[in-house]
This record gives sequence, C-alpha cells and structure tokens, in this order.
Amino acid sequence: MNRVRKELINAMTSVQQGETGQWVSHFRLPVSFVGFEGHFPERPILPGIVQMLMGVVTAERICGNSLEISAISNAKFVQPVSPDMDVAVSCTPANKECSSVNVRLTTENGVASSFTLQLARVAGSTEGV
Repeated sequence: MNRVRKELINAMTSVQQGETGQWVSHFRLPVSFVGFEGHFPERPILPGIVQMLMGVVTAERICGNSLEISAISNAKFVQPVSPDMDVAVSCTPANKECSSVNVRLTTENGVASSFTLQLARVAGSTEGV
C-alpha cells in the first residue's frame, strides 16, 4: 500500500450508507498530507488523481476488496480542494462487486469534482481492506 493511500485511509473520518444506495465517506486532509506536496507550494490544491483515489478508498470500504482503477470517464473538476476542508465523497456502486462506481466530491463550497471509475480487484488480493 502506498503512502498516499495509507494517509487517505487515516484521514477518513466516517463512512455511512445513504438512503438511495450511495455511500458517503468524509475526509479532512491537513496541509501536511502527502498528496499536497508540490501541488502547489504557495497554494496547495488536491490533485485530481488523489480525488479519484478517495473514490477508490471509499469503494474498498463498501465492497471489502482491494481495488485499482482500470478506466475513468466523465471526469469533471469544478472547484479546488484545499487543505483542512471537510470533503464528502459520495460513491454509488453500479453492482455489489464495485466494478463501476459514480463518485462525487463536495466541500463547503459545493461540488468539487465528479467522475465514474471502472475498478478491478487487485491481482493476488485475498483479503478486504
């Protein structure tokens, strides 16, 4: 497991199932979070790939498998995510295997990003997250 993923898991404050089949996880990422390093020193913002990884980490919690991205579609990045923002990650799986999930990140400023992830179980993975 890489450092970014470990820190994201530690920054996840909760995961709850919503009423319409989606799950919502909450994150709070401090300025010291590794994902902000070098992006950008004067005004740190969360890179899009890290936002996508937040969706993967949430899907792993829901489905209990180690997952990796196999394809990305409909990606829209609307507003920056800055340090110390409360970030809600809404994740709606298309099936119980979580092979496809629709993800939306929101902050106090509204929708930050949305995208669809095609996910695959990590080869050799025998246990859940």
